[in-house]
Amino acid sequence: MILELIIFISVLVIIFTLEGVFPYFKGRTNRFRHAVPNIALAVIGGLIGGLAASRFITGGVSWAECCPIGLLNAVQLPPLISLLVAFLIFDFWMYLWHIAVHRIRPLWHLHRIHHID
Repeated sequence: MILELIIFISVLVIIFTLEGVFPYFKGRTNRFRHAVPNIALAVIGGLIGGLAASRFITGGVSWAECCPIGLLNAVQLPPLISLLVAFLIFDFWMYLWHIAVHRIRPLWHLHRIHHID
């Protein structure tokens, strides 16, 4: 858990630094004042979402371990290929979710804070 947090924070610092060196929008000032509310909202949203979803995720993982159903349980693949397939399926699902939050009005109202900048 600590290693993941260190990696996450390191990546944020690197991205923030690169945005300062190679800005997409020229002439933007006060980057820290602008970033603090966004980071605070991300942390609060992540904590709330993580706490709310953790029960479902834990239950889903436990259920999946005892009940071998699903695409990756139906076929025998090498572990690396299974990981790649799982990643691609998850990435596709996240793409569909992102499309949904842009097109379904109530979801858009929750998601638009991400686009206000």
